[in-house]
This record gives sequence, structure tokens and C-alpha cells, in this order.
Amino acid sequence: MDFIKIRDKIKGILHNCGVTEVHNSKAQVPEQLPAGIVSLAQQFGEIKLVTGFAKQGYKFDIHLVVEDSEESDEQLIDLIEVIDNCIQDSLYTEIEKVEFYDSLLSANNVRIAKFEVIV
Repeated sequence: MDFIKIRDKIKGILHNCGVTEVHNSKAQVPEQLPAGIVSLAQQFGEIKLVTGFAKQGYKFDIHLVVEDSEESDEQLIDLIEVIDNCIQDSLYTEIEKVEFYDSLLSANNVRIAKFEVIV
């Protein structure tokens, strides 16, 4: 499966789990929250042959963005749990580590969760 099909599948999972807007680039500014960004971070070979690799793997960086509030961490964790279950069911992989940080989006405080999906 090529990376565009996998990326589109991840974007569909995010939409189905309640993420309002999903973009392919951090340069695109979301207008509605919660929002997601799915970007290709790495391509790697998995099965080495004499002529190259028989299979390619991909690592995607995913950022979830929510409005910063007292409940933002709880909202992110709940969302990640649902997304992780869907990723396990359809891509047969799981989220191993999540990083949380604060940022600004159009002069508004937001809370961001960053994680990787390796397929």
C-alpha cells in the first residue's frame, strides 16, 4: 500500500473518531477544533532483496490540536484512546508514545498531542 492510501486511511480514522478538520501539512492552519495534522515523516525498507526492498514502511507524525482548557488533557487522552483502537483494528499497529505540549494558534492557546504511526 502506498503512503497516500495509508495517509488517507489515517485521516479517515481521525474524522470518524471526532476530529473536525484534518490536514496534510503543519503549514495549513485549522479553522475548527479539534483538528489533526497527518504528515509523512519517514520511509524505510522492510524486506531486503538483491534488487532493493520488497516492501516499504512509513512513519507518520500525527498532531491533534484542541482548545486549551481545564479539560484539554482529558479530551486529548480520550480522543487518542479511541483513535488507537481504530488504528489497531484497521492498520494493525498501535500508538506507542504520545507527547503533549502547549502552543498558539491564531493568537489562541491550544494543547497539542503528537504521536507516531508506523505502518
